[in-house]
Amino acid sequence: MEFLLLLLLGTFFSCIVLCRMEDTEGNNMVHFGSIDTCTSSQLRSPRVPWEVFDYIMDFLQNDMSTLLACAQSCRQLHASSVLYIYRNVSIQTAQQCVSFENTIKNNLWIGASVRTLLLDKRERHVQFTMPWVYNHLAMNLSASLPNCHTLTLAKIEDLWKERYFDNLTRFKSIRKLVLLGCAMAPQELYAFLGCFENLQELRIESFRELFAGRYKEHPVRFKPRLTRLRLDCENMPLSTLGNTFYRFILDTPTRDTLERISIMTYKTDIESTGEFLRSFGPERIVEIEMGFVRRYGFYGDDPLTIRDLLSLSYHTALEKLIFLDFTNPAVQIILESFSPQHSSVRRIKFYVAIYAFKEIRERVDHIAMSYILLSNFPNLGEVCIAFRGDFELDDVSREYEMLYSELRQGIKLKVVKVSSVTSGRLNRFEDD
Repeated sequence: MEFLLLLLLGTFFSCIVLCRMEDTEGNNMVHFGSIDTCTSSQLRSPRVPWEVFDYIMDFLQNDMSTLLACAQSCRQLHASSVLYIYRNVSIQTAQQCVSFENTIKNNLWIGASVRTLLLDKRERHVQFTMPWVYNHLAMNLSASLPNCHTLTLAKIEDLWKERYFDNLTRFKSIRKLVLLGCAMAPQELYAFLGCFENLQELRIESFRELFAGRYKEHPVRFKPRLTRLRLDCENMPLSTLGNTFYRFILDTPTRDTLERISIMTYKTDIESTGEFLRSFGPERIVEIEMGFVRRYGFYGDDPLTIRDLLSLSYHTALEKLIFLDFTNPAVQIILESFSPQHSSVRRIKFYVAIYAFKEIRERVDHIAMSYILLSNFPNLGEVCIAFRGDFELDDVSREYEMLYSELRQGIKLKVVKVSSVTSGRLNRFEDD
């Protein structure tokens, strides 16, 4: 395989040189940022099959500088590289938004290659107008991005009007919605979620609840049918939004379609969180990711309360469990509650922060944990430990392999390193 890849890369770069030597004619270019685009009528057939270029571009898909160089090298390589360059689009200014609109209007095949769209205000001191504010822009974007399945909004705090929601309903292809650091009134949030008819996945991180001047009720146009829900919101369990959001979800078809959920809880809402999870029935949920806010679970009878009120063992169809803090005492007690006769769990993943190497042994009772994994999970096939810290992956892997050497044959112990818990979980829904 390595020899084949080297051969393909050699052919690929040889073709770049040949194309560069021959491609001396002028061409009509449209600019978006630093990327040149040309119409499909100007593209010639390459000297090697298109499938070879697609294979190489797939290998280079995360190397943006190389993709940009390929896009500007010659016409033969332009089409393949641009399709990957525009796969994930980020817009941070009004000028970028207009340039992007002009690009896809003049090059429909580029619009068809877009898979994810990020509208980002996190580092903007001057606010720019969202695409759905103007009807013509909303119509152009929605019609020109037929394959865009993921929409991400970062730090959006705009005041919402009714026509904005109407414009958003034109984005029929959106299946996954991500809100990062956004702020809305609850009524605006629920109306916003109801704009996407085919929405299947929802992720909300660091959400802020707004009230001042935002009490207007908005209709929910399409009730979500989510299969995956991820709530990375430490402040949600500390406010009233958590309970109202749970009620909203349970009043939609999501109650009968949800399969995977990530949720954080605190002592003030642990009971409502448990009731929310049980509302989906024992055979619906196949994956649960659990996190605890403000070291909840480390003190007093917190672990026992968590075990009794959450009752994760109630979900008999569970295939995967994820815990955001391996060192939390509640994790061990939750795992103890599972009965081997009713456990279908096949994969368990733990996240852990390692500040000192000796903490690997000291902060978790690994002997008890190993016994629990062997006794309570007869179908277990993989245990994954994702750590962050200033230590080499090989050293940490060897340490955990020694600690869990008693795991039976057939159970794979996997240790991975992540820069942070959040970054390690960004692509979790892309697993499986």
